[in-house]
Amino acid sequence: MEKIINLKEFVNNISVQWFVNFFMKKINLIKNNFLDENNGETIGFKPNINVANFYLTTIKEELDNIKDYNTMQKFLKKHNFYKLKNDDLKMFSDQASSEIMETLDKDGKNLEEKLTELIIKMQINNISKNLSNSISIFKILLKKLGEETLINEIDFDDVTYLINNSYNESLERFKNWSLQNSKQSINYQEELKILDSDVDFDKKREASEIIEHYFNSIISNDIDDNEINDFSSVTDINKSKIVVFNKGIMSCEELCSKINLISYLFKNENNLFKR
Repeated sequence: MEKIINLKEFVNNISVQWFVNFFMKKINLIKNNFLDENNGETIGFKPNINVANFYLTTIKEELDNIKDYNTMQKFLKKHNFYKLKNDDLKMFSDQASSEIMETLDKDGKNLEEKLTELIIKMQINNISKNLSNSISIFKILLKKLGEETLINEIDFDDVTYLINNSYNESLERFKNWSLQNSKQSINYQEELKILDSDVDFDKKREASEIIEHYFNSIISNDIDDNEINDFSSVTDINKSKIVVFNKGIMSCEELCSKINLISYLFKNENNLFKR
């Protein structure tokens, strides 16, 4: 007879499988971007591929050691390098500038390495922050339904209710940003309608991937070099295009990763919950 697991065991299995695979894909994407850009210059400098490989390999090794939901949370806490509040890019800019100045004060020879390190740290920080919001679904399920509750005693309707509530919170944040930035959101209106509809999460995942591609490949190109150079001198930082777009990118990434997680969970729960 197959062992009946409790909710905590189910969460450990599902969360680790999804999280490690999803984070690995993001790591590989970062690495590929560095390899593509290594033949040219990125924001005024040539990235150090050896430094990039070192940091990304270290993170991959740590991902291999994640065995349950708790160690996953410890990993995310560790790799939240910059404790940003309210997407405070000004704070990050100040911290990054401080680290760069410290490098210059020493000898200035390691500036390329430091800039490469900072870029990777910022990207890993953003991934960690977004995935922390995504896996909060599991925290909600464990709190509301009970860690030790046998999974076949948990009503599937209760699970879907809690998951949909969490999803709708992320969706509303992204819709609000899209409403305030109609010049950008007009490019993904049809996909946004799908995310706001009653279709299954596989279809929502497909739509979210189109939106994510738009943010990753198009919206960033709308920021020119002058805006990057003038960022530190902006008086109202919240009106800076860099900050506005970053909030949109972060909101998009959070929503897309949450959709990906929900789709994975529904595909792999194998009718274990009570129907």
